[in-house]
Amino acid sequence: MSIAYKNTKDSQNVEKTDIALEQELPECQGSQVNIQADDISSSHEQSKDHIEAVWKTASCAKKAGRIDSELAHEMDRHEHYWRSLLKRLISVLKFVCERGLALRGDNEMIGSPNNGNYLGLLELLAEYDNFLGQHIKNLANRGSGQTNYLSSTVWEELVRLMGNRVLNEIISRLKLSKYYSVSLDSTADEGHVDQLTLKFRYMEQDRPVERFVKLLPNQGHKAEEMFRGLMNFLEDHDIDIQNCPGQFYDNASAMSGRYNGLQAKVSAVNHHATWIPCAGHSLNLVQIAVSECCASAVAFYDFLEALYVFFTASTNRYALLTDSLKSVESGWVHVPKRISTTRWSCRSDSVKALIVGYHPFRNTLQNISENENKTPKARSEANGLHGKMCKLETGIYAAFWKDILA
Repeated sequence: MSIAYKNTKDSQNVEKTDIALEQELPECQGSQVNIQADDISSSHEQSKDHIEAVWKTASCAKKAGRIDSELAHEMDRHEHYWRSLLKRLISVLKFVCERGLALRGDNEMIGSPNNGNYLGLLELLAEYDNFLGQHIKNLANRGSGQTNYLSSTVWEELVRLMGNRVLNEIISRLKLSKYYSVSLDSTADEGHVDQLTLKFRYMEQDRPVERFVKLLPNQGHKAEEMFRGLMNFLEDHDIDIQNCPGQFYDNASAMSGRYNGLQAKVSAVNHHATWIPCAGHSLNLVQIAVSECCASAVAFYDFLEALYVFFTASTNRYALLTDSLKSVESGWVHVPKRISTTRWSCRSDSVKALIVGYHPFRNTLQNISENENKTPKARSEANGLHGKMCKLETGIYAAFWKDILA
């Protein structure tokens, strides 16, 4: 192996040490060669000539002594530049993601008011950060083929890497705690794509924590499909299902089924995994069952649903209602809500809106029913709803359910 030196004097020093080592080695036979060679090598390593040669060799290996020193300095400068840029980009991404804000806008053009929260914040920082300002000025809006780290491809990759880092941290803490309970629920996103939300509960030191882990897309609504998705996640992250003493889901049959539900399939693998039904969902089902056993209560909630449909079906009618409510309410305006069978709080909000805005509701319905510019159908519906609002039973049920749902 040969070494190229810029300084021939350094080369001579290295050659000198090699010659000195050869002169110090005596002619020996058999096993004495190894013993004497070790002694001579040890003394040679401590000699002045060897130390000086090693120092010269190290000096030559430094950038100042290399023929590509300028190239090395240029590489270091570029590395420092892009590192500094990435620190700023990641800080902005963390700020936006922590607050649940959308990254994208209508376009990715710097200077556009519709380029989204991410690029908009970078533009704002660039006004006070000369480094970022110069980068955006020199490299932004150059199109494809120009490296600037401002495109959606880059920030999506950064978000993915940050998400993986957070996921790995949660998994490591879960494994450190060892025991955990699992929760699954199905929900649809804005694109109407069904996703399975996965959460874990475990102990960190002396306090319980609940961590959302991941959205598992397109797992299906059947218990077997959800169970397969859960087990695949646990196996991929080396999490032992035997360390799961609890599982908690809602009361849907696919989840709570005693024989074919998700909780039954998990219990078949780990009989210690006790199923705990969701208390909020259970209470919601009890309240729905209680209200549906009374025909008058069913009629009352149908009336609240009809109020919601009537006012929200027309932007003009909705505006008349909100204007009337603002004239008697200060601050938050209570508007009618859709009656939901899964969220009991919607019923509470609807009853509260009726009680707080009883007179504006009644007056608006009366005005619409008497307005000849409205369609006959709208006037007829408003007159029917106004008649129901004037009944004593409506006021009694509103006050009764307000106390029950409070």
